[in-house]
Amino acid sequence: MHYLDVYIQSVRIKNRVRLQPLADQNIPLLFVSASRKSRLQWPVGTIFKADLVLVKKEKIKNFYRLRKGQKLERAIEYFDHNLQLQQNDSSKLEQT
Repeated sequence: MHYLDVYIQSVRIKNRVRLQPLADQNIPLLFVSASRKSRLQWPVGTIFKADLVLVKKEKIKNFYRLRKGQKLERAIEYFDHNLQLQQNDSSKLEQT
């Protein structure tokens, strides 16, 4: 099953950065599979927009993955939110 233009957010759960859809989008709230490098490229809390594919496998929980060939990109609709996160993240780096 495919879901188009889904907003997903990076969150920290048990010391790991994970991706999950924002609530109120009429889709199950499952984790989104993406490379560790792409998840850690942006501050926690960054909102992205992506096309997702539901993956169902035996013996593991269902999850989403990005549509084939798609890269994780920030949502322009949440520009101010994402910019604020980046500014806070860079100010922390300057203080250390």
